[in-house]
Amino acid sequence: MFKQILAFSLAWLVLLQTFSKTWIVVCFKLNEDYIAANLCEKKAVSRNNCQGKCQLKKQLEQTEAQNPAQAPSEAGKLSVGQCDLFVSLWNWSSPDPSILSTSLPASLYLRVAPCGSFTDIFHPPSIA
Repeated sequence: MFKQILAFSLAWLVLLQTFSKTWIVVCFKLNEDYIAANLCEKKAVSRNNCQGKCQLKKQLEQTEAQNPAQAPSEAGKLSVGQCDLFVSLWNWSSPDPSILSTSLPASLYLRVAPCGSFTDIFHPPSIA
């Protein structure tokens, strides 16, 4: 019972951290009218197109500052030098026409000849 509660609690904490930005956006959408009327930095400006999005941006930046590990890392990105090396390994020229003119069977099953070596080993036992 204790292990189940512990596992559920840890899973809940991981999901809570993972979906923190989603939770902020959902809370913003639910309280959008209140935020636009009371918390918006540009609420006194006429023809305000912000509608509280400045507050949303501030919250997301604050969350990003608290959790820098969730930001995309530079190690996961492919640099230009690595991409050039990968592309240079491939031969991008057109294939040799003699290869295309040979007719090969469409299936590997038709090209492989049956082998009798397995039938010598795997056979049912004889009844004596």
